Amino acid sequence: MKHFFLVLAITVFFNNVFSKTLNEKNVPVAVKAAFHRAHPNNFDISWTQQGSDYKVEYDINKVDMSNTYEASGKLVNSESDIEIWTLPAVILKYVKINYNQTSVNQAFKIRDSSGVITYKADINGKSLFFDLAGDFIKEVKK
Repeated sequence: MKHFFLVLAITVFFNNVFSKTLNEKNVPVAVKAAFHRAHPNNFDISWTQQGSDYKVEYDINKVDMSNTYEASGKLVNSESDIEIWTLPAVILKYVKINYNQTSVNQAFKIRDSSGVITYKADINGKSLFFDLAGDFIKEVKK
């Protein structure tokens, strides 16, 4: 499990540093096909390349979503914006205690390809990651 979180941290870091916007024609066919199989009615999308992976941003019922795929079309993870108040209470308490009363600016629920769920809480230039139970995993500077 620790290996997963290390890979997640490295992925987030490189995704933020090495991200570039793409025209859909520059996205591998396998990646586009995987996304369109999962979301056949989503056409208002945007693509970025993050390292060797491809991220597609879209919305479902006015909720911002994104999927990250390997070039082969394999899903790496799915991320959705969530209301801050829907974070487990233990996460909000952790932020309040450990980050000097700072409040969460934005919250996300992330599901990896194995179905493991993590939460991300963004605060003042940092992303905090928590497991499904709300236990702190790590902090990543944006």
